[in-house]
Amino acid sequence: MDMANFSTRIRKLEAQLTVRTGLAPGSNDWFAFWAARIERLVAGEAPERTGRIPLEVIDQMREQPCSGERPSPEL
Repeated sequence: MDMANFSTRIRKLEAQLTVRTGLAPGSNDWFAFWAARIERLVAGEAPERTGRIPLEVIDQMREQPCSGERPSPEL
């Protein structure tokens, strides 16, 4: 099984899950829920309390522009 196929299968399984709050995966509220959890993780909260971050959330984070707090080096 290639990685693209594996990744697609994981995403389909994750889409069937809901968090304890009952938010629908992929909804704006769901992304906001995970954004808040990620902020807590970055602030130092124990990873066990944050939970596993879905791949869809990671993909969305990668697509968004950086906040500009750290300028990237000129190449």
